[in-house]
Parts: sequence; structure tokens; C-alpha cells
Amino acid sequence: MSFAGSTVRNPRDLQEVVEKCPFESKQPVEVVRDGKPQSLQVVVKPLPDDFGRLARSNVNRDDGENGNARGHFDKQLGVEVSNLTGREAEQLGFQNHKGVVITEVEDNSPAASAGLRAGMLISRVGKQAVENTDQFREAMKTASLKDGVLMLVRTESGQRFVVIREN
Repeated sequence: MSFAGSTVRNPRDLQEVVEKCPFESKQPVEVVRDGKPQSLQVVVKPLPDDFGRLARSNVNRDDGENGNARGHFDKQLGVEVSNLTGREAEQLGFQNHKGVVITEVEDNSPAASAGLRAGMLISRVGKQAVENTDQFREAMKTASLKDGVLMLVRTESGQRFVVIREN
């Protein structure tokens, strides 16, 4: 995979390359989808000033035992997620999408190393779609950081797959 002519090996590489590009510039992207290389053009945009702020302010934290809680902290990933409300979907740009919102990512955690940030939407863990914290918790029960946890995440600018591994 490449972005703006630079090879990208992981989400952190991509973030560093994108941060160097001027806003509103068109950049070439080389990706692999369904095993086939594809060439795309993207326009670099800044994140909104309030990116992730709404989600962080509305979570009810859970240690993982209470199935009815709105928020859930996954210790192995180092990430906290909450159910997506209609208001959050509108503010974060996720109308007509389902999943759990990342509300916190611990520094130096596997999630942070994979490039996950507060305000992203997780809609799939492995092959299982997740629409709420209970489904996320259930999907993570069989996930292995040693083997890698595949997630489908969405930002305002689109969606991508991320593999999270042990640090």
C-alpha cells in the first residue's frame, strides 16, 4: 500500500505521511481490495476541532461485567467503546452507520499502536458485525492479539480495516 508515493506498512506510517500533505491537496493512494491492487485519488482534509469530543464526554465506563452498561473498556486492546446514539452519529458524521464509538485509547496500548483514536466507529470485529457494546464484548471473547484482531473502523472520511496485534 502507498500514499502520496510513500510506502505504508501500518496505520502509524499512513498517519505520518498524511500529516505531511497540504490540506485540500489530491493524493494518489494504492490499496489492495479483495486481493486486487487498486489506485485511488483522495483529498486531504483536516479533522474537525471537536473530533471525538462528544463520544468521550458521554460514556458510562464499565469494567466488562455489566452487560447493560453503555460503555465498555477492553483491557487487552486498551480501548474504551460506547454505544452509538443518534446524537453522536449526527455530530461525528456516522448517520446511517452502526457500531460502537471509541471513546478512549490508552497510550502505548495495542489499539494506539494500530492507529485507533477516540471518535472512530468500530462496525466489525473479525467476521462479526458489532452494533453495540454487548456484541463488541462478545466478539472480543474469541479474539487473539497474538493472531491479530481484524476490525473494520470508520472515520468521517471513510472506512478501513485495521489489524491489532500485541505490542
